Amino acid sequence: MAPIIEAFTLVVSFSYCVALAVPQSNQSRVKIEFRIAEEKPAEGLTEAIAKDTGNRVYLQRDVILSNKDMVEARVVADPDRDKRRIAELARIFNKEAREIEKEIYKIEPKKEGHVSESYNIEVVLTKDGAEKVSKATGENLGKLMVLLMDGKVIFSARIIDRLDGKKVVMMNFTKEDAERFAGGINPQ
Repeated sequence: MAPIIEAFTLVVSFSYCVALAVPQSNQSRVKIEFRIAEEKPAEGLTEAIAKDTGNRVYLQRDVILSNKDMVEARVVADPDRDKRRIAELARIFNKEAREIEKEIYKIEPKKEGHVSESYNIEVVLTKDGAEKVSKATGENLGKLMVLLMDGKVIFSARIIDRLDGKKVVMMNFTKEDAERFAGGINPQ
């Protein structure tokens, strides 16, 4: 069962939004960075623990995106998270959704009236930010991209394709983390 849950944490839906606006020059309350990370230690990499998976990651020095590359962020509740998680795991492990659901609820019993506590973050990037992400993801397929807030790794996802487009949607955050992220981007 652990591989199913671990595999899901690496599945993230990204699409991009290029904003033709100039970002606000406000002082951010939260320092936000996206970096490429490795799964094994090497010279020049910094070790960190990813909050979302509990796994060790090894951060590259270069920052892919920071606060200045994002124009705005919006927090969106994700009431269908559990259904999507089960469907994605069924696809990954080539099983019926009902089988996956039974396995998950053996480990995480479903509570009556259960409501998902998951939140998504929709981010509008600057034109330059979208170009940076496209280049970095194209050059780092198979590696991890991590989100750091105030120097701590909050989220990690495997890069499975070059990310081009107009809108960034990051999934499966706690309400607190999603609101902190948005607070670091949106004008005060």
